[in-house]
Amino acid sequence: MAQMVSMAAEAFPVNAPQVASAAVKSYGSRVTEAQVRNIVSAAVSVQPKPYASVSPICAAVTKALGHSPVAMTMPSIAVEVAAGTPDNPLQGVTTQTRGIVQPGEDAVGGALVMPGGVPVGGTPTSPAPVSNPSGN
Repeated sequence: MAQMVSMAAEAFPVNAPQVASAAVKSYGSRVTEAQVRNIVSAAVSVQPKPYASVSPICAAVTKALGHSPVAMTMPSIAVEVAAGTPDNPLQGVTTQTRGIVQPGEDAVGGALVMPGGVPVGGTPTSPAPVSNPSGN
């Protein structure tokens, strides 16, 4: 299934969220966390900008899952998939616990980083500005 999702998402990059959503729905109510993770990973991996594609793909999959127990695991799946993308801007910075990332530390120009390596103004599943001029 993941290979089919990968091929379909590659053919229609703009429709990757819908393709992933349809794949999850095809499993019905017995879809497992591992199957969802594979579908999301496959759909993300073939996108031109994998990191940026995590959020819309995960949002579509979450909607398809409805109120199922697997839906509650989507945030952790999203974080794991985002962390594994080749264009993840947090690579090398995710161990930073606080303070300002200095220029040259995989974040050009510095970035305010919260505990866990999440830049202020963003989430692990959506790109955040590398620097945060507003200071919040």
